[in-house]
Amino acid sequence: MKFTTGNTVVTFEKLWYLQRAHAERYVKSDHGTKILLMTKPILEVLKKRNWINSKNCVLGRHDAESYVTKLVQLDARNYTNASAFVERNKVFFQAPDEQTLLISRPSGHLHHISKDMSSVIHQDEVLQHTLSNLELIPPAEWTADQVREVINATIAEQTELSLKFLDGSHYPGLEGHKKIFTKSWSKLVHGYIRWAIAAGLPGPDGAGSMQILGREETLNRFANAVRILGMKRPDGGADLKTKVAEAHKPA
Repeated sequence: MKFTTGNTVVTFEKLWYLQRAHAERYVKSDHGTKILLMTKPILEVLKKRNWINSKNCVLGRHDAESYVTKLVQLDARNYTNASAFVERNKVFFQAPDEQTLLISRPSGHLHHISKDMSSVIHQDEVLQHTLSNLELIPPAEWTADQVREVINATIAEQTELSLKFLDGSHYPGLEGHKKIFTKSWSKLVHGYIRWAIAAGLPGPDGAGSMQILGREETLNRFANAVRILGMKRPDGGADLKTKVAEAHKPA
């Protein structure tokens, strides 16, 4: 199914550009029939893959048509055809398996932070902190805005903890590092989130994705990712909050 009509001849690259533009325009229109031009073939692809059934741990919790409509509205700019759309967004219908998560595990490195500075901070604990913060959102308030607020709060929290710990360790040249740490933690947090929900595959906005997946599915994926990551450090090291407290103990 394609949206472009007439006898105009274009390259495939231009055709897909036009397809995406039409898809985005259809989603922004008030005509449900236009969105159906995209959702109906997607549902057919899902049926052929046998992904629409009560045993599907993701779609089993949702009305398939409403779920697909929300996904199309979120990612219309990347719609070319139904099969490609389903393949691109397959993590919305099938959770990443353990092997895929193991292979795609993030490096857990704070970018633009020197190794000697970042080595004292246990970056892999951020996933557990993010999960704990997301669990505080009540089911009735599970929206993209609320999720995004939690993500931003987690980034700010980790930034402040890092700066406090390094300050307590009398790290030289700490002044002016807040902006750098904020960017570094933002990249790390969003990387872990993308890994937890989609095994690091590219896709729509993280907060929007988690809203569509729903609270239960999102928290299940985070919990599974935490398990795979092995949050308990082999050296028995304390988490960052404990280290901050110790660093600020009176002498």
